[in-house]
Amino acid sequence: MMTTSQPSLLEVALERWEDDGGTDAPGGFAIARPREPMPPLAAGYTAQPEGIFFDPTGRVSYRFNRVYRPATLAPGHDTRLFSILDEDLSFWSSSFSLSDSRGGTRNAGRWLTFASARERMTPRPSFATFSQVTTMRNCLVELIGPSPTPDR
Repeated sequence: MMTTSQPSLLEVALERWEDDGGTDAPGGFAIARPREPMPPLAAGYTAQPEGIFFDPTGRVSYRFNRVYRPATLAPGHDTRLFSILDEDLSFWSSSFSLSDSRGGTRNAGRWLTFASARERMTPRPSFATFSQVTTMRNCLVELIGPSPTPDR
């Protein structure tokens, strides 16, 4: 009997994210959802915003979001729910405005998940490092900030 393996929750979330046109690659931009850009999450997953800071110009905001798996009943309890943190899907997002070809502006943004940060950053950060504003402030501008000429 042949069995096929089911994709992991991370693979499912990544596939949905890519289908929506998301990117966290340098130079890649995704049109922001109203106000805050974020990768699509699998059903039942939630993002809890935690830290925020602005670049020196005040035009770009950076926000950290902890992602939690769907809530389940606590062992031995009939009504007490709890959720487990999914570190790999937790992410930083940036929000900013871009000029369009008609002289107007549009909201845009990027995001960087912890799983992606571990692949792209040297040395590889721990989750404790990745989730702290004080340790990520300088490198986030390079990783997910707007490029000097985003529309070119």
